[in-house]
Amino acid sequence: MRILKTAAALTIVAILMLGLGRPWGSLPPLGHFFNPFTGFWQNHAGRPLPAELILPGLRDAVTVAVDGRGVPHIRAENSHDLYFAQGYVTARDRLWQMDMQTRYTAGRLAEVMGPSMVESDRFQRRLGLTAAAETALKAFERDPETREVVEAYTAGVNAYIASLTPRSLPLEYRLMRFRPEPWTALRCALLLKSMAWDLTSYNRDLQNTRTRDFLDVKTYNRLFPERLPFEEPVVSGYGDNGRTRGRTIPADALLPGSNNWVVAGSRTASGYPILCNDPHLGLQLPSLWYEIHLTAPDMDVAGVSFPGAPAVIIGFNRHTAWGVTNAGTDVFDWVQITRADSAGPIHGARPRREVIRVKGGKTVIDTVWWTDFGPVPRRAGEPYGRSWIPADAAMRWTGHDESNELRTFIMLNRARSLGEFEEALKTYVCPAQNFVFACRARDIAIRHQGKFPLRRPGTGPYVLTEMEAEASWRRFIPFEDVPHEINPDRGFLASANQEPAGPGYPYPMPGNYSGLGRARRINDLLSVAGDVTPEEMMAMQLDTYSVFAAKLLPALLPRLDPSRLDESARQTLNLLLEWDFMVRAESAAPVVMDAWWQELYRLIWEEPFGVSEASLRWPAYDVTLKLILNHPDSRYFDDRRTEERKTLDLLIRRSFQAVHDSLTAKLGLPGENWHLGSVRGTDIHHLARLPALGVLGLQTGGGRGIVNATSKTFGPSWRMVVSLEEEVKAWGVYPGGQSGNPGSPLYDSMVEDWRLGVMHPLNFYRSTEEALSDGATITRMRGRK
Repeated sequence: MRILKTAAALTIVAILMLGLGRPWGSLPPLGHFFNPFTGFWQNHAGRPLPAELILPGLRDAVTVAVDGRGVPHIRAENSHDLYFAQGYVTARDRLWQMDMQTRYTAGRLAEVMGPSMVESDRFQRRLGLTAAAETALKAFERDPETREVVEAYTAGVNAYIASLTPRSLPLEYRLMRFRPEPWTALRCALLLKSMAWDLTSYNRDLQNTRTRDFLDVKTYNRLFPERLPFEEPVVSGYGDNGRTRGRTIPADALLPGSNNWVVAGSRTASGYPILCNDPHLGLQLPSLWYEIHLTAPDMDVAGVSFPGAPAVIIGFNRHTAWGVTNAGTDVFDWVQITRADSAGPIHGARPRREVIRVKGGKTVIDTVWWTDFGPVPRRAGEPYGRSWIPADAAMRWTGHDESNELRTFIMLNRARSLGEFEEALKTYVCPAQNFVFACRARDIAIRHQGKFPLRRPGTGPYVLTEMEAEASWRRFIPFEDVPHEINPDRGFLASANQEPAGPGYPYPMPGNYSGLGRARRINDLLSVAGDVTPEEMMAMQLDTYSVFAAKLLPALLPRLDPSRLDESARQTLNLLLEWDFMVRAESAAPVVMDAWWQELYRLIWEEPFGVSEASLRWPAYDVTLKLILNHPDSRYFDDRRTEERKTLDLLIRRSFQAVHDSLTAKLGLPGENWHLGSVRGTDIHHLARLPALGVLGLQTGGGRGIVNATSKTFGPSWRMVVSLEEEVKAWGVYPGGQSGNPGSPLYDSMVEDWRLGVMHPLNFYRSTEEALSDGATITRMRGRK
């Protein structure tokens, strides 16, 4: 009997190991995860760096102090060793993330994930992102300093890769059963192009063109005005004489956004400027950002970097601080090619052969046609592509132009003055950003920086003819004329992805800009602030007041007759009557308000524009709000599909009742189950969407149009506050941790503090001894003698 039990147990183990040794659907082979010799257990609680490392390629000694949050503080005698060490420690913590993000950008996921990723890879190749990275690499190589920085960083990454054994490979490599290949300078460029694409690729030109052609001119101009109502431009120094030629087509979806602001020393308690930044991006694990402190004879800078690229992207040094928000200005057009023959060659275009290697499948060969405007991602009649891409249209994007954004950040890292800040931005092209700046000399500034085509009127967010494109992309707005402001009398500067300049600005700047909400709230709070402290600025980043709801709700409630609602719906109405417009996790009113607005918005625009927004563009939220406030009898509130005359009051009542019924059916009677934190939650997914490696269902407040822009999978990816006093003080937090290893306590160590709004002092050690006294672990690196 004992022999039979043993045999049965061994049989079960064998079946389990066979089952776990193969992938199941989207899951990788879990047997590799549980293997006691090479699996997850080998990735235990983040082994510290050894006390001494010999790394061929270093020229002098380097000291790395790792503090309690896992932040490396690198001190080197020369810039080569500094960036070599940055590459090494970043790869040690984030190699798999670096690898996969650049593979995705280059269209190389099928090499390691199989046939299911072929169409994703094909799409990335059609966008020409590898070609864009190759062009950027040429710019890197032409500038001696950038070339040296990238080569040193790449060598450091490869020094770490060379040290790996099968047992020390990051977990995901073992789950997916492949090994890292050598890092290259091209992959640094790919990482930067990935961010450029993410921040500029929101494109509705085809949809906008259809909408413009569908409507008469008068209606189109009324519903899609050149400038949003309720606007508060980034730069206020342009008068109202004249107007910006171009058209804003606002995006009500959650675009990559951000807040930044700076308060002059005249309005702070310390007498020195305070700078704040919180870029809003998709939330992920491992985090998009990697915190680091770099010290060399000509540099002492701290902040966050992109894993896979050298330098600090957002941060501060002993003299200055800077932050960024997405500009939103349109730097991407579709150009309809008239010399295209169905799916065959495009006359005058250059074919680029793309070879997509496929794990467990046949190699796929694709051809991308490159015109003088750019690549053509989608040919007529092709079964794949994206609905927002017009067939046989070339992609004119500033990200394909030669540029050296990395040099901008290298120079910012050691900038000591306003003049050096402005000089650094001269090489910055794409993605266009609002750079905010402060220095201990008490200068503050903001600059809407990028390469902006000098467009012809009416050629903003629409599909262009070749003739229109040639005229609109011939010249660009001069550097000295892009919207910027220095040391304003009001004592602060701020941006939140809104219009860059007032109507008196002389150049066209169409784009996708945020509407009523964050910009108004930030300006309102700063306008009345005095003797500002860093703590007040931290609290301001967590502000959840909804400016949009505060303007909308008082216009809706008087038109909602409670006597025409059932008793249960009146209880839901009371939630809104008692609401203070703060979008807190523990509040139910924001859930009701958001659902009500979405339903009302649908009822207003579904009939004239169609049942979905895929074909025609619906008017912006702000335009709809203005109609409700100023034109409540507008014909747009009538549904002409029925004989019954519709009114705004009727739509308001019907939408409210429908939302109440829907919420009640789904959640029961109002209570804790209606609270925003429970209904929405915030999910921080693992980069490969492995559920066990993400952090899901976080109870958070905030949302769209709110300073604290946290939503379901999107929000402040890095919060930073810097007070540029005699001894610089800074605080920061991001929703993740320094380690990319799920087995490390530093994998998601800052998530809860981020959720609660707790910010950590950013250690800015002056010496190794200071780091030691703070409990940091010390590693001394040197080259081989």
